[in-house]
Amino acid sequence: MEELRAKLEVLRVCTDATSADASSAHQALLKAVVAEQPDTTTTADTGSSSSAAEKVAAGLGAELKQALSEGATLDGRAKIAEVVAELAKDEAARGILGEAGLPAACVETLKLAAAAHHTPARIQAFRAIGNLCFDHDANRTRMLEAGGAAALVQALRSTAEMADAAAEAAHNTSGTGTGSSAVSAARTGAGALLNAATDHEETQKMLMESGAIESLVWLLRHAGSAAERDAAFHALQRFTGHDAALKAMAEQGGVRALVTRLMEVEDGSCAETVLMLRAFAETDAMLPSFAGDNIPRDLVHLTTQIDTRPSAASSAALLISIMLSDDTCRKALLGADEGHSHSQSQLTSKQGKETLAMLVQWLQDSHDGLQMAIAGALSIGNLVRDDATAEQIGAHEGVLARLVQLLAKDVSDTQHASLGALKNLCNCVANKTRVLHLAAPPIGPCLLQAMNTSHQPIQYMAASISRSLCLQQTAADVNALAATPELVERLCKLSSSEEPRVQAEAGRALVNFVRFGKSSPPVLQRIVDAGGLASFVGLCKTPHALLHVEGLVGLVLVATAESSRFCPAVRAAHADVQAISMLTEEPGSPEIKCNALSLLAALGTASAAANNHAENTALLEAVRALQAKPNLHPMVLQQAALVLKSVPQQPK
Repeated sequence: MEELRAKLEVLRVCTDATSADASSAHQALLKAVVAEQPDTTTTADTGSSSSAAEKVAAGLGAELKQALSEGATLDGRAKIAEVVAELAKDEAARGILGEAGLPAACVETLKLAAAAHHTPARIQAFRAIGNLCFDHDANRTRMLEAGGAAALVQALRSTAEMADAAAEAAHNTSGTGTGSSAVSAARTGAGALLNAATDHEETQKMLMESGAIESLVWLLRHAGSAAERDAAFHALQRFTGHDAALKAMAEQGGVRALVTRLMEVEDGSCAETVLMLRAFAETDAMLPSFAGDNIPRDLVHLTTQIDTRPSAASSAALLISIMLSDDTCRKALLGADEGHSHSQSQLTSKQGKETLAMLVQWLQDSHDGLQMAIAGALSIGNLVRDDATAEQIGAHEGVLARLVQLLAKDVSDTQHASLGALKNLCNCVANKTRVLHLAAPPIGPCLLQAMNTSHQPIQYMAASISRSLCLQQTAADVNALAATPELVERLCKLSSSEEPRVQAEAGRALVNFVRFGKSSPPVLQRIVDAGGLASFVGLCKTPHALLHVEGLVGLVLVATAESSRFCPAVRAAHADVQAISMLTEEPGSPEIKCNALSLLAALGTASAAANNHAENTALLEAVRALQAKPNLHPMVLQQAALVLKSVPQQPK
């Protein structure tokens, strides 16, 4: 160890770090460390142990700090910092060096090197700081306490500018070149930031406040080498969990830089870039940043490369589908004609028509995974803003049929995307009719297949579309849908789901089959046989008044159909008990009370006709109690009187 101390002293006091003595001392120190491990600023270290490194750190830690802090020239400090960087590859040595004060000493060296534009010292200080901070919270804290956040950022910013200037100078003189030493410094600086930031939230915030995001985005956009851009990208990844960081990246042109990266990287290596772009796209406030810098144009171009770059192409299509939910991006993608209303201009402009044709083409795509088809369905769903747009898209040949066809694919992403598009398109009455009249494929079996999935969001949307398709359609079309084998039975099953939204939507679909199918006896019989009347009663128990009305209306229609032959089944579902309880609810809307009274009247009349007067005792008592309440709505009083008049009293 004494020999190594002597070698270190040579580096500390020498005035010419390139001398034979200095070079010999430097090599001896490096050899003692056994530096055969990857640098953690560019390659993640597994923390493999090195007894030699640990012994050197324990024996020379204080002297290394002193050598970096006192006297040595920047050339000498560069060599000493390299020794520290090599030692810090070892996990045990990392802690020893931290306790000896090396993080602060390396920060000070970095400041001096940056101020003097000394590239070798800057590179080795970056490396030393990065390796000291790798997977070591205590050293990160020591680095930050020494002002390391600002030092790292300022040094990286000036290094990036030097790299850019070097690249330009090399290009002007020889037509090629990137300024290798400056490039190495920029890459290593970004790696040091990566290790310093890691997953430590407070460290990330300090680096952000010091301007790390701006420097890294600058490097990502302007660096002359792929290695520099890669280092900047991986460092930026650490910050995507912070909205403030995303905002800073967007303001500095980070989205543009990421799209450029997506266009350049190998297809098999684009997943990380896509994930980062989605972090922007899925943050509402960031989405408008996709509208400028020719980003829409480049993403559209990427989608045409589905045969040669399937991952990048489908990812670009997915990003476009998200962009269509934002007004600014929508305008950039669709354009607008002067003199038209907003809704008209979006799809009637030349650019709008071309975009719609592109989305339809995606929808028809059948590449493995159906990723383009999914993006097409999502895009169409986001494109629909009003009935006029919905009808224009629905009238486009093959769109509705393809969306229905995708429901039959046993892939949850595909089903979810196509259901979302159909749900929005079928707010338009004309599209409901088109969908109900599809022969190939028919809508009923495809909805049933979607309902048979175990995914509750898909069950909900399929039940919701079943309900919606009944509105403003002929009874014949509604009954044709309800006649789909097993569809009614599956809705009855879903109406007892543990998920409240699925339960309610399935029940509402069954009610609509009854209401808008004009109480078709075969449909009613299937609902009764499958236990579906319990779902009507269940709607009356939800917290939502609208669902109370729908449930009661369905029960009244069933009770009054077919000469009241379903009344025993309605009573068996305890609908009478539920209706009586709704009469006593306060305040309770007049509409709900009137529908409850209508149900009781139907049940009471049927019981009396069958001479089951005892069944009506509780019913009549509840109606009389209701009449005795003050301040009743006149419509409720009138309906109560009609009940008492129409339901015969039990003979005495």
